[in-house]
Amino acid sequence: MSPTTDLSSWLPKTVAAARLGISERTLDRLVAGGKGPACTRRQRKGKRPEVVFDPSEVEAIASAVTAVVVSESSIEERAAELRPSNGVPASDVLALVRQLVSVTPPPAPEAASVSAKLFLTLPEAAAYTGLTKGLLRRMVAEGLLAARKDRGWKIRRVALESIDNDPSSDIATGDNTVQKAFQRKQGGER
Repeated sequence: MSPTTDLSSWLPKTVAAARLGISERTLDRLVAGGKGPACTRRQRKGKRPEVVFDPSEVEAIASAVTAVVVSESSIEERAAELRPSNGVPASDVLALVRQLVSVTPPPAPEAASVSAKLFLTLPEAAAYTGLTKGLLRRMVAEGLLAARKDRGWKIRRVALESIDNDPSSDIATGDNTVQKAFQRKQGGER
């Protein structure tokens, strides 16, 4: 690149990364490894220099990436079609495409379903039992329901299942044991 090159049409890092479908950090790693598009710093009046990328190289890589199906066999079959017009050898583009494909993160693991968890959060416990969060919270506060504090209350599934079997619980007897215990704690037996 000559010192008189006009950088006004060059793409900022955010735009280049978005066009390539990768994160800015991945783009940084590719450039550091010598496998990304040409980049330089563009001076801005009153601001820090901005990293910008050659739009023709970004477009060449983006078109090569979108033209490739992820399977290894299709990458090999279409390697001849990956020759960008700016003279970059197809092997370099192919290596970059393979690296971009390998950088794609695996799908996020699915959260454990409520039926598979040993401990349930308060909203999950309310949904599981059909009781309100307020009632469950009061039962925990009065010691009628065993729970652990871990970024919010976590209640054992076994404890929730035993609510109906516990003769002292207000659910089984129909009386309001939790409210009575709460009133005793406040100092007024009614």
